[in-house]
Amino acid sequence: MAKPGQTLAKTTTTQKTAALVIFMLLIGIGYWAVIYRGVSKDAEDARSQTSNLQRQEHEWTTKQSTYRADIEELNRAKARVHDQVKILPMRADMDAFLDNLNSIAQLTGLQIQSTLPETEEPQEGFYARLPVKLEMRGRYFQVAKFLFNIGRVERIINMENIELAEPTVVDNDVMLKAKVLATTFRALSEEEMAAAAGAAPGASGAQPGG
Repeated sequence: MAKPGQTLAKTTTTQKTAALVIFMLLIGIGYWAVIYRGVSKDAEDARSQTSNLQRQEHEWTTKQSTYRADIEELNRAKARVHDQVKILPMRADMDAFLDNLNSIAQLTGLQIQSTLPETEEPQEGFYARLPVKLEMRGRYFQVAKFLFNIGRVERIINMENIELAEPTVVDNDVMLKAKVLATTFRALSEEEMAAAAGAAPGASGAQPGG
């Protein structure tokens, strides 16, 4: 039979052990409640922020790619407009046009004897005719070369009503007088197009490039 002191000692040891276990459980629960849950929330917040940053980065990359594409398209559009203005300018620029004709004539050996700009002729549509009567003198092949070089100019120029007359022999070469109607064009403004559309039908003229 156990002595009372031994029973008390065993009971005290058991209670101490149980108390220690309960204490450790309380510490664990407290750790989970205070520290682990806090760390877990911080980790969740970090994952959410990372996800948001990745989404924002993707959106920024997409916008940057779209921006580059828009800039490239804008540059192409500007280039097209620049080329179009060379072909069909908005202004008449008759001085530049006549200088161009004179330069081409000089390069081919022709002598321009007279230039007579005629009245501008707005057409039904988007352009106006700018005719100029030319009288030149030179050899036949020079006239042909002049007409060929005119066709290589960026601005639209039609050579119409070509007449070759007054052949004369100079130094064993046949010199000719050439008469031609050199017609260039310019684009009409919106106001001019509206006015041309309201003009009486029947006004006719050569179309650009025709």
